[in-house]
Amino acid sequence: MDALRLSQQLEQLQTELACLQAEVKRLEALYIHQATGQTTRITMAEAENQLGVSRFHIRRLIGAGIIQSGQRIGAGKNAKWTFDYQEILHLVKNPSFLNIESVS
Repeated sequence: MDALRLSQQLEQLQTELACLQAEVKRLEALYIHQATGQTTRITMAEAENQLGVSRFHIRRLIGAGIIQSGQRIGAGKNAKWTFDYQEILHLVKNPSFLNIESVS
């Protein structure tokens, strides 16, 4: 196999792995919610890395009142936003929410 083909296969496998990791996270959150009634929180960086939702979209959705589970933890430069994992996942599965024009 040539290097280009191997590179393409590696990229495809990395994409599949990212999808599987996101599915595992979703199933873990669902299990925790069903077993304990507690919601699983996800940071903005995790939402961006694991689910592919950009910080820009998250901020716009918070401003529009669509995301209501946002909670700021910490202060200053060390502050982090966390969200209900199921709420963010719902938005990812319904991409019309991520359309900036529909939020404005």
